[in-house]
Amino acid sequence: MNEIHEQRIRSAREMRINPKQAEKILWEELRGRRLVGLRFKKQYVMGKLIADFYCLASRLVIEVDGDIHDYQKEYDSIRTRHFYDHGTHVIRFTNEMVLNDLDNVLSQIKAAAFGSAMLYKID
Repeated sequence: MNEIHEQRIRSAREMRINPKQAEKILWEELRGRRLVGLRFKKQYVMGKLIADFYCLASRLVIEVDGDIHDYQKEYDSIRTRHFYDHGTHVIRFTNEMVLNDLDNVLSQIKAAAFGSAMLYKID
């Protein structure tokens, strides 16, 4: 494993230990197959990037964006393209959406997960 990949793994591990508040709240709903039996991973290393949440069965990346993302739309677009290049679907939510409208966020995640390409049986 090269040094850059190892650094990404260390960064992902640190983000798992110290999540943002919105990520922590969303993770409580996604972990342990709590959302319609889908298995999600938190801070998943995918090539050059780290996805906030990833469901392999539906090939779905979930990104939770803070205020900084208002100023980095081009960077987020590049990230989204990178995830698409890995054969995934990407859905984004703001921190405020997760904190203030969690039921709607979860409904959108379910719709995206089951609306994505065929679900794969992965354990």
